[in-house]
Amino acid sequence: MAAIKFLRWKCVELGSGDFRIESGDSKPKPTGLKINQNPELWALASTTTRAAAQAKTQAEKFWELMARILFLVPTFDASGPLQQLLLLRGELERLGNEVWFLALYGEVCEAVSEKGESLNLRNSFDPRAFSRIRTFLRQKQIDMLHSRLIGANFWGAALYSTGIVAAHVLNVTNSLHLSFGFQHGRLKGFLLQSVFRRILNGCSVICVNSSYLERELRTEFTVSRPMHVIFNSMPVVEDHGREEALDFTVAIVSRLVANKRPQDAIQAVALAMREIENMKAVVLGDGPELADCRDLVATLPASVASRFYLAGLVKDAKGMMRAFSLLVSSSESEGQPNAILEAMSHGVPVISSRYPGVEDIILDGTTGLLFDIGDSHACAIQIRRLFEDGDLRVALAKNSREHLRRSFSPISNARRYDDLYRKVLGVKGDITKKEPPTFVCF
Repeated sequence: MAAIKFLRWKCVELGSGDFRIESGDSKPKPTGLKINQNPELWALASTTTRAAAQAKTQAEKFWELMARILFLVPTFDASGPLQQLLLLRGELERLGNEVWFLALYGEVCEAVSEKGESLNLRNSFDPRAFSRIRTFLRQKQIDMLHSRLIGANFWGAALYSTGIVAAHVLNVTNSLHLSFGFQHGRLKGFLLQSVFRRILNGCSVICVNSSYLERELRTEFTVSRPMHVIFNSMPVVEDHGREEALDFTVAIVSRLVANKRPQDAIQAVALAMREIENMKAVVLGDGPELADCRDLVATLPASVASRFYLAGLVKDAKGMMRAFSLLVSSSESEGQPNAILEAMSHGVPVISSRYPGVEDIILDGTTGLLFDIGDSHACAIQIRRLFEDGDLRVALAKNSREHLRRSFSPISNARRYDDLYRKVLGVKGDITKKEPPTFVCF
């Protein structure tokens, strides 16, 4: 309990405004009575006002332990990680917590505008970050720091190692974190890997979103902190008889970066198009590989290229998912891609390359179809297979939705994090406090 500096009681519902409850760490008001350890005073207070009597009889129902949690991210532009944190925030607040967002740089997005701020730094490693995050932690009386992505993890580890924060949960969500050091030459790679080891050990506990990342961290790095696998989450969209477009439409939804190999997916779809006339393809996403993708489409035969639509960045890609017949993903490394989870939640069948992070989501032949990384011909064969077999498409869609309900529901995800936060903070037991509050003030 020594780690808990600001834990407090949150009023969920009172029904009366003539009394309040304060934390036991706070000084009582002059009219306050410390009654939780004195049954006689509690009984006296209960007969004094109707509000106190209501507090006594309904304390278990209406008072919950509340923690203030800060999600620290480099920027609000990272759509996949931000979407996951927004889902987690909603469920954590339903469990009685208060959640804030803080970005190191960039603009504050509308989704977090009420409880979100940006430090407007130059980049993730701006040295001013340390003091500004520390100030924010104190102003908002944060109990738990939860960092996600490498820049935020760096500063979270620094704050935890220097004792500024007593509890820090660190998220590793992408296998690129494990290999980025060796992309810069042997000496610089060794130094960067050493820094990453320090970051990994600068926290109370490490969370990863796939079994593969857990194995990699344990085998490739000397990690002394506890580690937990908590999958990404995605709510299942209720099925109201989704109808496919008249043309068989294949979607490639991804940030267009090198490790996601969007060119492989385009080549596979183009191969399938040569045999399927009423087939179209939509590429949703932006990134450094977009120009190369456009050049690749331009080299295809006109009868194929004319059926490709490269839309660039689309804000509501999730809302468009229902119109697609199939999603194709060709990454070589990821944690757990949101695009695949979103497609499954809408009942859209998925074909994906077989990289370690995806195998927690797609069970080959049951919840989706897999092919080897870089094998565009194998992917094209799977596309033609699903085009020809409508029953298989229906079965994959049904199985994938059930898989999401069992293993990737937002409320289950939030409960795992909530339990983890309380364990780190030293709080035992259930969410709801089972004893009278410390102070009642009239």
